[in-house]
Amino acid sequence: MFIDLDEFKEINDQRGHNIGDEVLKCITDRLLGLVRSTDLVARLGGDEFTIIMNQVSSDADLEIIVQKILSAVQSPIQLDGFTASVSASIGVVTCPGDGFNADELLNKSDRAMYVAKAKGKNQWQRYQSS
Repeated sequence: MFIDLDEFKEINDQRGHNIGDEVLKCITDRLLGLVRSTDLVARLGGDEFTIIMNQVSSDADLEIIVQKILSAVQSPIQLDGFTASVSASIGVVTCPGDGFNADELLNKSDRAMYVAKAKGKNQWQRYQSS
């Protein structure tokens, strides 16, 4: 999964980098709380994250996981008398269906994320070949 936080830039620009950093830490904790010990959560930079999950058993399970992530990210964050609200646009790929190597999977999940963002944000999109 490639995750980009919607509306994060505005928080960072209007409230400063210290508040932005606290939002990122909170989102990181929420993401880590949703995955298994065998999964990987990584911040790629800025407000972008990736999650690598092994052995998701079905499309239905994948949808449940992604919906939990969207809900967790969207939950308001209380910081020093300020409530921060962000959402997430998520691009999803599967291996081996969408590719085998990390660069290809990251590129395709990034492209799927931009489709989710273009469709109105706060949603997810599976990679679809052109």
